[in-house]
Amino acid sequence: MAEERNIQVTIAGRTLTLSGSDDAEYMQQVAEYVNGKIESLEASDSYRRLPVEERHLMTLINMADDVLSQRQKTESLQKRVDALDESIDTLRQELVRARMKNEKDAAKKL
Repeated sequence: MAEERNIQVTIAGRTLTLSGSDDAEYMQQVAEYVNGKIESLEASDSYRRLPVEERHLMTLINMADDVLSQRQKTESLQKRVDALDESIDTLRQELVRARMKNEKDAAKKL
């Protein structure tokens, strides 16, 4: 079982301790992602005018959108991989049939 570790990160100007089995670099990347998301949203005047609770919700919604968008892309890519795997299998079968036919034709010529 992976050892749980603690790492201090700064998110939205606050120092927090994250705990988890992931390495420190990964947890720092998580913090950087959250900070980047907050910074990009804060560039909007309408976002900055929202009450704090609504800003938090908007940040969560925006991050959930990122996750779901990536999930859809992953699923789409997996479907493409599956289709390509199926094509490869079909081509392999055709290759085997062609080789067998060539061998059979060559044997007839002898």
